[in-house]
Amino acid sequence: MPTTLCRRFWYSREDELTVDEDGFLWLPRNEFTQHVNAHVVDLAQLRSLACLALLGEPGSGKSTALGVEKEAVVADGEAVVDVDLGSVASDESLARAVFGGAVWGRWREGQCLTIFLDAYDECRLSLRNVGQVLIRELKALPTRDRISLRLACRTAVWPAYLDDQLRQLWNEDYRVYNLAPLQRSDASTIAVDCGVADDKAFLEAIANADAMPFATSPLSVQTLAHIYRQTGTLPARRSQFYEQGCLALCTEGNISRQARGAATLTAEQRLAVASRLAALTVLCGRTGIWLGAQTMCADNSLLPLDAAVGDTESANGAIFEVTLEAVRETLEETGLFSPRGAETLTWTHRSYAEFLAARYIKSRSMPIEQVRGLLGHPGAVTRLVPQLRGVAACLATEAEILDFISQAEPGILFEIDATELDEANRERLVVTILEAANEGRIVHGPMSRLCYQRLVHDGLAKQVLPVIQDRSRHVVQRQLALNIGAIACLGDIEGALLNLALDGSETLPMRISAAGRLGHSKNRELRKRLLEVFSGDLAQDADDEFRGAVLKAVWPDAVSAVDILPHLLRQKRASHNGRYGRFLRHEFVDDLPASDLCPALEWVKGLPRDQTCHLPFSLVRDQVLVRAWQALGLPGIEAAFAAAFWRKVEQRDTWISDGDLREQAEELTANAASRQTLLSVLLRHPIEGSQHGSCLRAFHPSLVRREDLPWLLGLLDTELTAQARAILIDIVEGFFLPDAVDDCDQILLACDWHPDLRESLAHRILPVAVASPEAERMRKYYKASQEWQPSGQGQERLDPPPRERVLDVLAHAQQHPTKAWIHVTYELTLTPDSTYYGNIVAYDLSSQSGWREADDSTRERLVQLADVYLRRATPLADAWFDKPDHTGGDYAIAGMKAIWLLRRQAPDQFAIIGAETWKTWMPAILGCQAFDSETDDADTTSLISDAYRAASGCFRGWLERWLVRENTWASQQTQDDDQPRFHILPDDLLSKLSACWDSDIAELLRWFASRPDVTDVVYATILDQLIKQGDPAAISDIRDQLAALPDDPAATRRLTIAASRLLAYLPGTLLPDLRPLERIDDDFCRTVLQLWAEDRPLAVASELARMLSEDDCADFCLMLHYLFPAEPNEDDEYLSLRGVVARLVQELPDHLASRGTFAAVAAIDRILAEFPNNLSLRAVRLRAERLALEATWAPPDPGDLLCLVRDSRKRLVRGGDELLAILKESIRRFEAELQGETPLSFTLWNEQRAGRGKQKATTFRPKEEERLSDLLRGHLVRDLVERAVVVNREVQIRPRQGKQGSPGEITDIHIDAVTRDTDRMPGAVDIVQAIAEVKGCWNNDVTTAMKDQLRDRYLRDNNCQHGLYVVGWFLCDQWDENDYRKAEAVRRMPPSLEEARAFFDKQAAELSRDDPVIGSYVIHCSLR
Repeated sequence: MPTTLCRRFWYSREDELTVDEDGFLWLPRNEFTQHVNAHVVDLAQLRSLACLALLGEPGSGKSTALGVEKEAVVADGEAVVDVDLGSVASDESLARAVFGGAVWGRWREGQCLTIFLDAYDECRLSLRNVGQVLIRELKALPTRDRISLRLACRTAVWPAYLDDQLRQLWNEDYRVYNLAPLQRSDASTIAVDCGVADDKAFLEAIANADAMPFATSPLSVQTLAHIYRQTGTLPARRSQFYEQGCLALCTEGNISRQARGAATLTAEQRLAVASRLAALTVLCGRTGIWLGAQTMCADNSLLPLDAAVGDTESANGAIFEVTLEAVRETLEETGLFSPRGAETLTWTHRSYAEFLAARYIKSRSMPIEQVRGLLGHPGAVTRLVPQLRGVAACLATEAEILDFISQAEPGILFEIDATELDEANRERLVVTILEAANEGRIVHGPMSRLCYQRLVHDGLAKQVLPVIQDRSRHVVQRQLALNIGAIACLGDIEGALLNLALDGSETLPMRISAAGRLGHSKNRELRKRLLEVFSGDLAQDADDEFRGAVLKAVWPDAVSAVDILPHLLRQKRASHNGRYGRFLRHEFVDDLPASDLCPALEWVKGLPRDQTCHLPFSLVRDQVLVRAWQALGLPGIEAAFAAAFWRKVEQRDTWISDGDLREQAEELTANAASRQTLLSVLLRHPIEGSQHGSCLRAFHPSLVRREDLPWLLGLLDTELTAQARAILIDIVEGFFLPDAVDDCDQILLACDWHPDLRESLAHRILPVAVASPEAERMRKYYKASQEWQPSGQGQERLDPPPRERVLDVLAHAQQHPTKAWIHVTYELTLTPDSTYYGNIVAYDLSSQSGWREADDSTRERLVQLADVYLRRATPLADAWFDKPDHTGGDYAIAGMKAIWLLRRQAPDQFAIIGAETWKTWMPAILGCQAFDSETDDADTTSLISDAYRAASGCFRGWLERWLVRENTWASQQTQDDDQPRFHILPDDLLSKLSACWDSDIAELLRWFASRPDVTDVVYATILDQLIKQGDPAAISDIRDQLAALPDDPAATRRLTIAASRLLAYLPGTLLPDLRPLERIDDDFCRTVLQLWAEDRPLAVASELARMLSEDDCADFCLMLHYLFPAEPNEDDEYLSLRGVVARLVQELPDHLASRGTFAAVAAIDRILAEFPNNLSLRAVRLRAERLALEATWAPPDPGDLLCLVRDSRKRLVRGGDELLAILKESIRRFEAELQGETPLSFTLWNEQRAGRGKQKATTFRPKEEERLSDLLRGHLVRDLVERAVVVNREVQIRPRQGKQGSPGEITDIHIDAVTRDTDRMPGAVDIVQAIAEVKGCWNNDVTTAMKDQLRDRYLRDNNCQHGLYVVGWFLCDQWDENDYRKAEAVRRMPPSLEEARAFFDKQAAELSRDDPVIGSYVIHCSLR
């Protein structure tokens, strides 16, 4: 396909997008609509941001847009890393591809580097692995300066983990942007590039085919264009659309190939081969097709070419062989495939592959059992494989598959093309969707209006209205019904929606939804009635969401500004940016008609000043003023504008406070005519106060400029009111500046003609007596101004220069080496232009200018002097160690410089420093860490470790003294907050003990922490290090205290600190002890959490989730919910305790879901059980299950799939769930034999005759249940073993085991499905097992044995996790009434076969909530 380079736009995920009625991007066309979508940008406008996540739907053009931006970056001379993540097969290759290569050398040399990572969602690795590798490598870089990252991903799969990690790395320099749809003109451009001659006719054809929503993405437009170019029309249904589109792509290559005489397949045959390839790639989880030799394909995620060869396919009724040449021709000569890496092809778009895979299933008439086996998850056959949603949606028009999807994944029902269903099935589809919503299996509907419009049928309004109006139903179901009705048949239900919105007793979410949907009604009078809500009580509308929905629904065509201005009230929650905030910021003024500007200006005039005006209102005020400025020529605007503007001046407010709006104002003020028009209006409608002129000058952007001066002076010749003249003179006076000679000349000339101007400037232009106070004031002002002038270029250089100064000190070093060393460390900080010494406390002298300029000889002399200093000098620790300001510490700092110089420049000399020297300088090593912030922490940690090894006893002694010092200072700080603190935080030293940590240091810290006088800060810091190092004694002590809370308040306080530290570093260790206390002493638990939150107010859920198991995450969430229940209408500040709690409660389940484990699903279920009405949590739960299913899907082997295609009886077994499904299917066949045309059910009955002659009567009694078991086992052997139904395993059926009368040992049937797992390990055996228990319906334990016998004894004793409970249903009229078993069966069993099946199915489902998994089947064994 041709690549059309349209200019694409992006919008922040925090913003909303305005599209036209067909879904195209709507961009402003004139000055009155310039604020519509003003926030959309192209990638060039985002280059200032270091990190961008660029999200979009499949086929939307992300890759093309990314490629355009890459070319632009390269053209600007920047280095580029460009990686298609879909071609990366391992963690190592990912790291090499992104962070290897020569380009990184250019970055290290100072060049800017941009990393482009495309197809994040198509990577062969798990998304979490990709994210972890990227974050790990990014963190390992020495700096992220001059690095930009651009990541492209499908919107739906953008992982929360990576989102959170990127935000931590780049903070405000990281943003997430969504790709906006095409503009309408883009669709025309793409069509022309695809060969469409008449693009207008093409767009009309799209509109007539009701396919406009498909034309908003490049891929869809290209496909439509190919169909239209070949057929001159467009299909009405999506399946036809894809069929014709894919056929067109198969035809394209044929033309050129036939011209060369090389074509061997028709377009239809190519489509058939492509369909097979689609099935083998999509259904088998292969990401691409390997073109090389099969033996060279080391990547299991690729489909080897040979795997697609063999057997036959059919096209147009003709059968043809699928040869290697046929496969190659299909790959090379159609537009369905694109290259990805060496010798690898992938689908041009996944939607093609999904459609063709579904097409293949249909064309091969695969039975529903096989389709369910392919689409269902092997570990949970009642759930759909998430990766196969697209295939399922394409198949869902088949009734049996629609039933399966309705149960397995009802959320996919919105994705199917309901237009392919008849009226009855569309009605049934709506019922299914609404039932799923009521059950919590659908949490919210799709965003696309098309999905709802497809559900239209004649009785839709009658179908949804009862649901909307029934308050007993779940809110999700009601809202979904409302959305369906409002979009698909609004005219039929709008009256009911209005009544709902006006009903104050209705729930707020429903009123909001009703008002929002009414905004699309064409009935203006009906919409205007929505304003009636403001006469009622809106106290429940705590977030102003309802207010915003109502205002948006009526504005601007149903009401005027006069109608709604009284309802523009201050937001109740300042931090909430919902519907009302968006209405004020983006919609009210954008759609404000010029006729409504006067009342809007009157409203603006009544607003308070910026400092007290709520943010959206100050923005609205500025927007209205700018709009009015642009419309000053309209009647009646002048006076209203001037009154509102002068009010702003009186309040001393800023002119424009919003950044985006300021750009627009700057454009207006840049135009002289525009500025002068505004000033003329203000002077025609002045207010009292001449000083207001200076306010106009001070505004930014400036309303008055130097070039306006002649025009301003000319106004003095016109007729002005006294107030206007005073303001004008005040403006002019501002241009009378000493350095603006020309301006001063013009003003002085004007003074000759205007005495009032001359009088105003008298103090500046009249003579000043030399001896007057005014002259003295002017002298002082001049002198002060000169002192602040920047120094000139002729500044004197150091004499002698730094290098000579260093040599001079070294020349006299022998007499006083210690003083010389201190002196020379100062001189080394100088540069030739220095006027004072540089950083004199930086320990690393090799980084100083003097060292860099020194020759080898000078450096050697400096090293020797450092060595002498260390041997002869002392740090004089007693003089400074215990003082807050370290007075007298120069000797110690000089010693640290000497130590670091030897360590880095003379390691051999450093290695032979003696123990006594180490002891001498120990107080400096431990006590001077605060001064140098430039030394690397790892180097400092290593130095401290060297010191400890050299003199451990001395080290511990000074460490104890250091702790005493810190504790004393911390105590003084607590008593006097005004006392300066020059000392370091204790953690600065203690955190560097990791390399020398041992039991002696741990014991010292534990002892000090136990002192009664230890301060909280020192205690907490010591515990931090003990816990970080995993000190068992400290951790055990905390847990022991938690087991029996102390009564002493001081001890309790100390324990809360300890628990908070344990929570910070080992939350999984603390939670088992803390959770039981939440209901015993909730105040204690709250204090612990408060201390923890105060220490880390920016704590993120991802950090906590990494340290907790799934169950611990659930425990922590539930504890937070219990201890800090959400307050209604609470406006939590982000950094407050409530803010931290709110974030964690919201984000922890989301991070749990991202783990992609069923343990996470179970943990979220525990939270959901406590909060069943939490809709966002329900959505997270569905996502968690989807991710777990994605992560655990074991796709079939391509060979096994082709085996299924060849034989409709074949089945796959990859897990116990699939084995149970196959057993049920086989039992259905067994049942069909029992009840068929030649029924075999009589073999399960004993026939008896009673009486004589003609009076003989025949009665029947069931044989013992062992007979049913034996007969069933024989059938399973014939059906599953002898016919080899299972394609990927050998099935083994084993009979009863154990001894009769030994409960728990006898089981009816064992089923083993065995495969030789040679891929995992040569000789390894993989076995999937199930146990079947068979009961007659008269069995005393028939209703309880599923639990008591099958689950609790057989499955547990046999270490098997899958069981099938089989009941033989024998109830019939022929059963002898004298058989006591019949009465038992009637008493124990439900009255009908259908009810019995429902009873046991429900029982099996309840018992399968946790392992093991149990199925049930009630066999119809009755006689006819």
